[in-house]
Amino acid sequence: MGNTSVEQHFDALARDFEKVKRKVIPGYRDIEKCIFSYLPFTQSGKVAVVELGTGPGALALDVLKQFPRATYTGIDFSSKMLEIASHRLRKYDKRVTLQKADLNRIKIAGRYDLILSLFTIHHVFNKKVLFKHLYTLLKPGGCFFYADAAVSKNIRLEKCFIENWKDFMARSGLARGKIGKVIEAHRQYDHPEPIETQLHFLKAAGFKSYDIVWCREKSAVFFATK
Repeated sequence: MGNTSVEQHFDALARDFEKVKRKVIPGYRDIEKCIFSYLPFTQSGKVAVVELGTGPGALALDVLKQFPRATYTGIDFSSKMLEIASHRLRKYDKRVTLQKADLNRIKIAGRYDLILSLFTIHHVFNKKVLFKHLYTLLKPGGCFFYADAAVSKNIRLEKCFIENWKDFMARSGLARGKIGKVIEAHRQYDHPEPIETQLHFLKAAGFKSYDIVWCREKSAVFFATK
């Protein structure tokens, strides 16, 4: 599936994305709660932040409230998502830069204290190359915090994870037809890697430390420092 099709897919989801993602991603609320507890920055600090996959700007808003002196750069390949994010963040426009770009092609400019990403990196074909680039963007002591989809190397386990994922979506109230579309989109658009592979990519990129801070079947949260 081409990048244009992926962009169209997320443009169509943009208006309902905030509501739908909690019905689709197991543990999403837990991930949101843990983000700021792991960050080493004080609220009064001047933190330069870039988010990969800003979506409609929900996490960006939390960042700007949590760190009143932070500057925020948001990158997304969906025009509709960025349109919603721009409206949501209008109060903070002097501290915000939004950019439409494809992470498979872009070279990000700037130097940052923090790189954030929630369930976006699985759309990147070559994560090893991306992680090396992200490492160069971080200031010494900077952090890379991301949550993303994973895949098990064990075929039987992966099948169990998929079935459990379907059950979660059904319990969350997602319509049966939409559950099928989510699974189909995952197979067509996504490029998840095993957790061990993602950790290897972080090591190869040069990160001083890297670890898993949360994990639940097909989802994992990674934290790395330069």
